[in-house]
Amino acid sequence: MTLYEDKPLRKLNELIDSWQPDLIHAVPYDKTIFQLLHHRHDLVIVGTEPCDGSLRCGWWYSGQPLQEVLPRFNGVHVLSHRALHNLRVEYGWDGPSEVILPPFSFTAPWPLWNRKTPIYRLFFAGRLATEKGIEQLIGSLAQARRVIAPISIDIWGTGPEEDYLKRLAIVAGVSSWINFRGGFASFDKIPFEDYDAMILPSWFEGMPYVFIEALSSGLPTVVSSNGGMKELSGVEALAHFFEPGCQDALVSALANLYTHYAVNADAPDLRRRLVADQFSPVVVNERYQEFYRSILS
Repeated sequence: MTLYEDKPLRKLNELIDSWQPDLIHAVPYDKTIFQLLHHRHDLVIVGTEPCDGSLRCGWWYSGQPLQEVLPRFNGVHVLSHRALHNLRVEYGWDGPSEVILPPFSFTAPWPLWNRKTPIYRLFFAGRLATEKGIEQLIGSLAQARRVIAPISIDIWGTGPEEDYLKRLAIVAGVSSWINFRGGFASFDKIPFEDYDAMILPSWFEGMPYVFIEALSSGLPTVVSSNGGMKELSGVEALAHFFEPGCQDALVSALANLYTHYAVNADAPDLRRRLVADQFSPVVVNERYQEFYRSILS
């Protein structure tokens, strides 16, 4: 049985009593499952850590004392070895754990990105929130334009920081080269063939789905080295990583993208293959089953 966030506690209890599951997997763990753990002690529960397992991700847990609730879980599923390390060091977690990637598959594969000549146009896609590092992106654009080329950036998404980021672009003197495009229903609704690459400068992440979607679309990516993105087998030859919070590192990663643009342009099929090999639902679901069996045994 898998629980998704924000199910009312009463309905969860009714569902559990009706189904009587051997194991419950909370994807991710959130305030509702924390409440359930406080009220019931007859359940085997595995939780998914959605971020990088550090104390700075506390915004996700809705103010719940994770360090108090975490020991009540029978196991924790994480998206990266970095997250597992952080849970152990910062929260003292020492229970059963497994690093398992999220499953991904196309309902109907969209065409591969195929841009052989750069147009110096990039895009960000995601929630406009502090943890996404868009401030750093805006603050680095003038330097990137001066050092590399007349780069422009489209920002896809909405969120609590939208008005602030628009004002920041004006104050930073780069509003003419940053276009806020608004929300998007799904990744394939973004005209990604009109861009050279996707950029994701997050301060912290788990395994962002937009990164998986970009790779599966064949897109080059410039992403922060936090989270589980850099742990994927073979990904360092197909994406450009930088340490978040360092403007020079971000500009250097962008320079590397364009210096080796021909190599990037020749690898869209390799990026899609990476996703097919490592995020296949068949492979991932078997890993889940193995983890569940180990918990129940």
